[in-house]
Amino acid sequence: EHGRVKGLSQWVIDGGDLLTGANYVRAIQVRSATLYTAARATRGRPLMRRLCDANCGQVETLAHILQVCDRSAAARSDRHNRAVDFLTDTWRKQGYTVRLEPAISTSLGGRRPDMVVYKEGVAAMVTDMTILADHADLDFGHRSKVQKYDTPEVRAFVSELSGVPAAEVHFSAVAFNWRGALSRASAKDLALWGVTRPQLEVLSVRILEMGYRIYSKWKCSTWRKPRGSRT
Repeated sequence: EHGRVKGLSQWVIDGGDLLTGANYVRAIQVRSATLYTAARATRGRPLMRRLCDANCGQVETLAHILQVCDRSAAARSDRHNRAVDFLTDTWRKQGYTVRLEPAISTSLGGRRPDMVVYKEGVAAMVTDMTILADHADLDFGHRSKVQKYDTPEVRAFVSELSGVPAAEVHFSAVAFNWRGALSRASAKDLALWGVTRPQLEVLSVRILEMGYRIYSKWKCSTWRKPRGSRT
């Protein structure tokens, strides 16, 4: 997946332009999944503890910590929100209006896309940010988000908001995985909407930095799921 979007990994070679030395090392550790976890520490020692320290009942891998564990839920939400904030700032500097998380009723249930981006009477896009598992098909994740929001009710809402005809409203997604890879379909759409390749590289790096922050907060926390809990 990393090789599908050219230039997104240039920071690995010249990371000093984007990162301090410490943050460069941390970003590499997240991307390569070499941070300490019970699963990694017990390779070749099957009798040692491999389950999550938060009492999840799941194997303690970096993927589990960054994507699933209840202990890191708040930090994961912060990672998502910071990525949305980065794109919001990028588009607003280009003269777009960005409406965040509008609540839209549809026949299929409520929809709340992360961003509606538009220039009044000119162009409008609905897009949603998602950070997926490292084994996920990122283009499939992109298409799934588009299908979720591309409904007549959402088109009508955005058309009324932006003054753009409903048939011309564009639907997209920003589908990364936690290792910083980006869907090629997402990259193509973002380029059409003025997000440059260097900006995408910065966003990829920020996701890795936030991944390390999630890991650090998880390590420092003492919260554990109560025994017998199913939630």
